[in-house]
Amino acid sequence: MSNDKRKNHPPKTALPHDTPINKIGHKDTDTEITKKRFWRDWNPIEKFTFCIAVFTCIYSVFAALQWCEMKKTVDITDKSFRGDQRAWIGITKIDGVAEAGKPLNITVWFKNTGRTPAKNIDAAVVQEPVPATGVPNFALEDSVVRQSKPIIPPQGEFNMSLNDVITKPLDDKTFKSITSKETIVYIHGIVKYDDIFERHHWITYCYFIASDGHSYNAYKEHNDMDSD
Repeated sequence: MSNDKRKNHPPKTALPHDTPINKIGHKDTDTEITKKRFWRDWNPIEKFTFCIAVFTCIYSVFAALQWCEMKKTVDITDKSFRGDQRAWIGITKIDGVAEAGKPLNITVWFKNTGRTPAKNIDAAVVQEPVPATGVPNFALEDSVVRQSKPIIPPQGEFNMSLNDVITKPLDDKTFKSITSKETIVYIHGIVKYDDIFERHHWITYCYFIASDGHSYNAYKEHNDMDSD
């Protein structure tokens, strides 16, 4: 009877979960595709492609560095060219003599010593008597009447007069206070202008009348200019 039961039952079919895990979806180790070793197992095309990629990367880095250096050189050359060709405005002289019985008429002269014109000139000048213990007030330059000029050619000059500041003749007391340095008469101001390269520039200046009444000395401050 046991034999009959074995005959009536079909042979047992192996189910997927009965298959060893290490054999599901895997091939034997001998049939697996082995990874190629770097360079040794590459074919000529793969080697050539790799060399091209490495060369391209190196060339790109080299080209970028070279471009940066070229840009620096161009910038330096351009700045040097502009500095050589731009307008340069500066003070050439100050006229005016302090004399008893006469008004103190002061004129400040400017000149464009550059090789190209200066444009949009905006200038201010202040004549400021200050006690010997005091200092000039440079903020006054913002409140005085300014002088404007559209253009000053190369080697061109212009001036600003201060004849309307002290219009009365100097009396003996005022004259002696200037020559004895009890009172210091400062001449200070600012000039703003543009060059032909559309760069903005400026200079500031400050001088004072010496004790002889006719020469002018530079003050320790406010004599400066832009660096461009």
